[in-house]
Amino acid sequence: MKHLTDTPILVIEDEDDIRNSIVDILSYHGFPAMGAENGTKGIEMINQHKPGLILCDIMLPEMDGFGVLHHFNHEDARNEVPFVFITALSDRKNFRQAMELGAEDYITKPFTHDELMNAVRTRLERKNNFQKYLLKKVEEVESDLKTKNCELQLQVRQQKAELNNLNMTNLDLGAQLIDKEYEITREIMKVIEVNNKIQSLQKMIKDESKRRELTNKERQFLESIKFRISNKNLFSSKWTDFQLLFSKTYPHFTSNLSRHFPGLSQMEHTLASCIAMNIRTEQLADMFNVQPESIRTSKFRLKKKLGLGPNDNLNDFIHEFKVKYSDE
Repeated sequence: MKHLTDTPILVIEDEDDIRNSIVDILSYHGFPAMGAENGTKGIEMINQHKPGLILCDIMLPEMDGFGVLHHFNHEDARNEVPFVFITALSDRKNFRQAMELGAEDYITKPFTHDELMNAVRTRLERKNNFQKYLLKKVEEVESDLKTKNCELQLQVRQQKAELNNLNMTNLDLGAQLIDKEYEITREIMKVIEVNNKIQSLQKMIKDESKRRELTNKERQFLESIKFRISNKNLFSSKWTDFQLLFSKTYPHFTSNLSRHFPGLSQMEHTLASCIAMNIRTEQLADMFNVQPESIRTSKFRLKKKLGLGPNDNLNDFIHEFKVKYSDE
């Protein structure tokens, strides 16, 4: 995190004396400060100079302060930049409108030198503290994922060792199959890792959103992250990679499963593919983003559809089926 006084500040104020005085005060305290005389010019300078904090009057020519904030709310940088109104309008209606638009503070004129600097420092410190807190949380998530990733890699090595010990008549074909199964298992690991990261970040955002002291800007920031995470393109991509790789390695597994058991759903075909790759119930729950009990229920239904009895083992049946039709 950079020092507070490294933060450039933009002052949007149409009265020259007031604007110049504020810029001088900020400069005196070490802040790089610049001024804009109207709302339109203010928008131009926001895009050009990327300020770290904006002080803006409400009553402005060409575009008023509310218009400036409304326009700025659609910029990507909005979530990182505090926006503070400085205005002679002290009625509750304007204050409420400012807060609803997402302003971080509302300073009424006339204000003192100390009031201005206290507001500036408070907003910048809050911004820095919030960013530090989020970074710490993300680091905790990354650390947790690293631990899980190590566990998954250990499991991959164990499965590869088991595959290497298989007694196959065709050693060349066996070696190819081992490599393919190892590749499939790595894709499984990627799916679980991505989904775990998504879930961890979603939980962090949910917990953070419950904090009452968050400003509108901070809530908007969390909502924007939540929206991006909910769009699970990365997770879907990794899941598709696994399915395609499995179908390529065992091209006859799904077709024969459909031929012998035509009543299976797409979800049950996917579950059978995962069982064929020795994915544990807890890992399946992570992959499908459900509780382990839900996976057990799905396995029970699959077992019934496959015509297995109470004493039959679903995993053994799937593995025998995979081996039986792998050479077609």
